Amino acid sequence: MRNKILPCLFVVFALFVVSLMGGREVQAGSKDMVSSKRLKFEDDSVESMRDVFARKEAEEEEYRKKMLSNGDKTIELLTQVRDLLRTLNEKDHGGGIRGR
Repeated sequence: MRNKILPCLFVVFALFVVSLMGGREVQAGSKDMVSSKRLKFEDDSVESMRDVFARKEAEEEEYRKKMLSNGDKTIELLTQVRDLLRTLNEKDHGGGIRGR
């Protein structure tokens, strides 16, 4: 008899706990928080989302340009290294391929 009552009590208790959690009013943040499309900083200055997106787009464009510039410089340096290695290899082998 006790074995049948214990699972039933557990189910009733679980439903009671779930009903208590669902009945509360949920608040995100504090009660004095005001939602708007602005970011408020510690010095009480504000920046609109349009300004934030414009600034981020400008930063991303600058980053892309810098990366492309660095890529071109890297290609130039690698080309120079390749040419120097070829020259060094030719000097070591005397300008031709030696027999084995």
